[in-house]
Amino acid sequence: MEERLQTNTVETEKSGVDFVTVLNVLRRFWILLVVTTILGLAAGVVYAKVKDKPVYTARESVMFITNVTKLDMSSTTAGSSSTNNATLAKKYLPDLAVYLKSDLFVNRANEAYKQEYGENAGSISSGGISISYSENSLIFSISYSDSEEQVAKNKLKVLVASSNETIQGADEEGSSIQGLIIGEDLELKPTQNFPTVSVSTRAARITVIATVLGLIVGAAIAAIIYLTDNTVKNRYELENLTGSSVIAYIEDVKQ
Repeated sequence: MEERLQTNTVETEKSGVDFVTVLNVLRRFWILLVVTTILGLAAGVVYAKVKDKPVYTARESVMFITNVTKLDMSSTTAGSSSTNNATLAKKYLPDLAVYLKSDLFVNRANEAYKQEYGENAGSISSGGISISYSENSLIFSISYSDSEEQVAKNKLKVLVASSNETIQGADEEGSSIQGLIIGEDLELKPTQNFPTVSVSTRAARITVIATVLGLIVGAAIAAIIYLTDNTVKNRYELENLTGSSVIAYIEDVKQ
């Protein structure tokens, strides 16, 4: 008997976790765990409502309109429109993406934005600009993100308009695109009358994180209470403490 008990004790020590004890702790403190989880959920919802501002992204599809007779199209077949489009896209879209986020272009767009909406209207940031395009298409997407929907629309409008204005001086970033704009070989024309607007928030993620943190806090409090309590609460704890088997016990006494 003693040998079997010693074997069980060694196995428990090796495992590092007494599963029965964990279940007993969870059962004993389940109300605490539920309360802290609900409080975490409530805190997450409130924080998301107060602090988490939605981000509005205004997006517009824009098309290259080019004077192909002035461009170097030696690698294309004459009369092949699809080949010309694919070549133009591969050649100029990467430079365009760099150019539309360059300091030169953003500064020029900011000047136009302040002239139209006033000095106190804020400024356009390169971090809010996003460009996406497919490999063989002359249509690409330009978007701008801001915490206010109308502001995002206004800044996108200025960005598209500024991209077609003549830029003076030389710049290494997007130099080939800049040369085309100066030479009036390239025009960027929106393919839609109004930009599309999408909204995104972090409310769901904040709520989930807060709920999990509430559960963790509850479990931590339960563990602290349990570890600092030296009283014996069940026969399993008594067996672990004494190394002896309990022959009999009274589980509940009704008065």
